[in-house]
Amino acid sequence: HLKVYGLHFNLYFYPTKFYIQGMDMAKVSLFELTLDKSWFDEYMVEKNMTIGLNIEILFKILNMKMDDQILHIHLKDGSDVLNIALDGKIKQQFSVPLIDINDELLGVPEDTEWSADLEIHSKLLLDLMNKQSLFGDKVTVRCTEKDVTIKTSDQMVGKMETEIQFDDLIEYGVEEGASIEVSYSLNFILNMTSFAEISKIVTMN
Repeated sequence: HLKVYGLHFNLYFYPTKFYIQGMDMAKVSLFELTLDKSWFDEYMVEKNMTIGLNIEILFKILNMKMDDQILHIHLKDGSDVLNIALDGKIKQQFSVPLIDINDELLGVPEDTEWSADLEIHSKLLLDLMNKQSLFGDKVTVRCTEKDVTIKTSDQMVGKMETEIQFDDLIEYGVEEGASIEVSYSLNFILNMTSFAEISKIVTMN
């Protein structure tokens, strides 16, 4: 699904984690992907390394992986290729050329206090947004102490409003007396919710 954000990314290998950051083509939304070293069966990175890669080539290789195969990724310091092996009954080896990408990491604020915070299951949010998209391409989210609603409208189609029950939220908090209403392009929200299979919970602020 990262292809909706572009084809060329820097991949950051740290001793404790693997990391990718990027923005969509319109420079509207920012994504971060972090895989802690414990996510891997084996992970050994001696020093920080950054490589540029055409992510579509990597996806093609990953899509070839069979159930009995184990994925191995090897990178030598100073090498101009990323070596990938799929080991199983059938053994396959690949060399992917590295590319130079002059992107700098953007700082993402941490420990920021927001007027509203909610957590919801990714698949539920994906289902809700897919349905809302039938009635418009812009979604408005309203948060109050009494309810959370999402709505879309279109002159030709009409409008749709959904009230999300508090029982369907994992966590929810809003400032006392606040009524917060924000609007987003549904395309960007649908791109984010397309990761529902690997990210089970969505946090919205």
